[in-house]
This record gives sequence, structure tokens and C-alpha cells, in this order.
Amino acid sequence: MKKILNLSILFTVIFTLVTLISSIYQLFSGQATDTNAHILIRALFTFVGVGFYGMFSYINIKNSFIKITVQYAISILFIFLIVWGIGFLGELSKTAYRDAFLNWSFIFLAVVVVQSIVTKLRNKKKFEIKNNN
Repeated sequence: MKKILNLSILFTVIFTLVTLISSIYQLFSGQATDTNAHILIRALFTFVGVGFYGMFSYINIKNSFIKITVQYAISILFIFLIVWGIGFLGELSKTAYRDAFLNWSFIFLAVVVVQSIVTKLRNKKKFEIKNNN
């Protein structure tokens, strides 16, 4: 249950941050509104990312570089599959795949960087506690 709660919090935080950044960018670009479809697609992408993060937390791959690379490759293919599927519901923009790739890559990179920082801080704290005892 705690894992589901943590993944829900992660989804909420990432979705909120991405929506805020997207909104700020759109306002600076002169676009005053965002469509509901884009917001729902953003939520779907975030859900996919958090889902893959949750699934890969149970997969035991010792080499973190390989684990991150495999996770990224599988998740970006899944994102492209979603974009392809969305194409059946309506016309895609000319840059839909590029936009999905760039957005996904930056979000994935940000999560990896934050996770690395948190892991290093936790390890440092454990090391300090161990040395103080």
C-alpha cells in the first residue's frame, strides 16, 4: 500500500510540475490556452512514466546504467505507441513524435537526476549515522 501511495504522490508531483512548466512556456509563446486533450495526454504520459518506474523498482538489475537504459528504451517505445494510437483519434501534428520524444526524454532525465541525488544523500546520511555509532 505504501508503494502505491508513493507512486501516486510521484505522479501528482511530476504531473503538476510538467503542467506548470508547459503552461508558463505556452504563455511566453503567446498561447493563452491549452486543450483538454493535451492535458489528458500529459497525464497519460506521466502515468506511463510512473508505472514504468514502479515496475522497474521490482526488477533486480545490478548495473544502474543498464537498468536506466532499458527502462528508457522500453518506455519511449511505449510512448511512441501511445502517440501512434492517438493518431487514430485525431490528426497528429507534424512534430508529434519529436515533441513526445523531447518531452519524455527531459522528464525521464529529470527523474533520473533527482533519483540519483536522493540516493546519494540517503547513502551519505547512512554513512554518517554508521560512523557516529
